[in-house]
Amino acid sequence: MKVRFASVMTASVLMLVSMQAASADWTGKAFYKPVSEETLKLSDGRVLIRSVVAGYVYATSPGNPFDMLYQTCSSTILVTPDGGGTEQFGHCDALDADQNLFAITFHDAKWRIEGGTGKFAGMKGGGTTTNVHAWPDGSYLITWEGTAEK
Repeated sequence: MKVRFASVMTASVLMLVSMQAASADWTGKAFYKPVSEETLKLSDGRVLIRSVVAGYVYATSPGNPFDMLYQTCSSTILVTPDGGGTEQFGHCDALDADQNLFAITFHDAKWRIEGGTGKFAGMKGGGTTTNVHAWPDGSYLITWEGTAEK
């Protein structure tokens, strides 16, 4: 009975370790500075903003593959005529110190992994972001969370 219990516990632990290697919940922060911005007023009164930002992605847990990435993001933001509503679309690419590439797309606060190279190859997943703080120079800080699996 003790041997059987130990075998079941060992199998459970190995299955859990294997699942953690394949899928993980990650959290972190990212800081961005503006690179360029273009604003167009559309004929229906909406405003279109095209923006490029660059910055750094940091993880809040050890072993997170998304720690210390340099990221560039391009986005298109539509603002309603009254200025009360926005919708944002875009994509980001990031490089780690070994120049492994990680690419995402996003719509408003939701992001999705589109692909990558090296340690990011074959990765799937996504998550959400939350705006934390914006500075007068256009720089801003977000928090992010998500799940990724290979």
